[in-house]
Amino acid sequence: MDNIIIEKIWQDDLMFEILITSYSKNAIISSCGYVTNDFIEEESAKILDFLKGDIFECNIDLGIEADDVIAFHSKIQKDKAGHIILDITQVLNDDANPIHTCSCFIKTEFGILENFIKKLLFLPKAEIGDKISLL
Repeated sequence: MDNIIIEKIWQDDLMFEILITSYSKNAIISSCGYVTNDFIEEESAKILDFLKGDIFECNIDLGIEADDVIAFHSKIQKDKAGHIILDITQVLNDDANPIHTCSCFIKTEFGILENFIKKLLFLPKAEIGDKISLL
């Protein structure tokens, strides 16, 4: 079943580390990266603008890795029937300098993505070990 789970695995005063796992019918992809509270708010705002219909598609990035490599990138768009498709690319943490990526599509619905963003905005206040899920 298509899903995204984000777990808060470390934090300090200015940033926190997340583990992002994407599940599709063809792949399970995990990667870690660092984010700030402001970064979460900025990326969430892009998705909310998309959901309001202000923009046709949006690109979001989560989790900065070493050398400013983006751990998670998603292009979000609607299909002709109005379903939401996330075209996800994640860096694989398989080396000290991650260079390999894996991609998949995750299909979801408007309300499910909207609820996920509300949970994502709460993540900076969450405890280490707390998880949020698309489903």
